[in-house]
Amino acid sequence: MIKHLLFIFLLGTTSLPNFASTTLKLVSLEYPPYIEVVDNQVTGIAVTLIKEVFQSINQPISIEVLPWARAIAYVKKGRADAIFTAFKTKEREVFLDYNQGVLFDQKIRLVVHSDYANSLSKVAQTSPDYSAYRLCIVNKVSYGPLIDEAIENREFKQVQRTMSSGSCAKMLEAKRIHIWVSNEFGAKNDIAKLGFNESLSLLSPPIQVTPSYIAFSKKKDHTLLIKEFDRVLKQFKDNGRYQEIVDSYFLKVRTKANSTADLIQN
Repeated sequence: MIKHLLFIFLLGTTSLPNFASTTLKLVSLEYPPYIEVVDNQVTGIAVTLIKEVFQSINQPISIEVLPWARAIAYVKKGRADAIFTAFKTKEREVFLDYNQGVLFDQKIRLVVHSDYANSLSKVAQTSPDYSAYRLCIVNKVSYGPLIDEAIENREFKQVQRTMSSGSCAKMLEAKRIHIWVSNEFGAKNDIAKLGFNESLSLLSPPIQVTPSYIAFSKKKDHTLLIKEFDRVLKQFKDNGRYQEIVDSYFLKVRTKANSTADLIQN
């Protein structure tokens, strides 16, 4: 059954700007930890950020979680006002207006067991030799051209494909593989939830960095709204609120994981 949930976030209408006279409909894909559904509520780092930015400009919004292809179709046809978090492509720029400020730089990172972090640090460098390493990936997920091409060219000793990133984390923690490749926030999310903060490490630098945005349907004129969104987003980054949102999310995840571990031990 396809998950089809609607989260309404309505704000007070006192002294709203003209563009805020109606609720703005946003669509997205469930993509933890950016967007996720917990106890029938839409939450996540990107959701918190989006909500706070629009709250600052007194703009009511709704967020609907959809399969990605359907979400794209909604904004293309004007059935939704905006989509997040979206990569910028020439094809999409035909029917979408992107905000200027980056929502998140989505970094692709290699994750290794902490016992071998020093010896494996070379695999995060330019032109690495992967031939001695077993890799874990989530099936059908792209990790950018560098890793995708290395996999296609059979540069790894072995590639283990799983149905979830958490499965890769568990295999790495058990030392059944050498490397797990993941989006940085996704990896941190899994590591914190599984209580693997001491045993797993993210290598630097990132293999690839791809900026993601909120993008608005060209079926309506959102010029003023985009300008206001970018103004507040920059303000959040300048005054530290942006980083607070990110840090607060992972602190909650780690605290919950530690509490669960304590209950199990007791």
